Amino acid sequence: MWFGLVYRRWSVVGLVAFLAGQVTAFLAGALVATWTNAWPEIGHFFTALSATGLTGVLGALTVALLAGGFATMRRTTV
Repeated sequence: MWFGLVYRRWSVVGLVAFLAGQVTAFLAGALVATWTNAWPEIGHFFTALSATGLTGVLGALTVALLAGGFATMRRTTV
């Protein structure tokens, strides 16, 4: 839904910039994990999660996406 809000507010140029920012952030995180040799620790973190821990991680991700979507929605005119 956040992608739709970004498209509605800033059209195609804004959507491409939004996607480019997300890809850049993901690649920067992957580069940091590679340079620090942290991939085994990242894998261990996700494989050692309990059901409650996984629910917490998904909840935190949901809150972050909700905050970004809400901030965008407040400024979008339909």
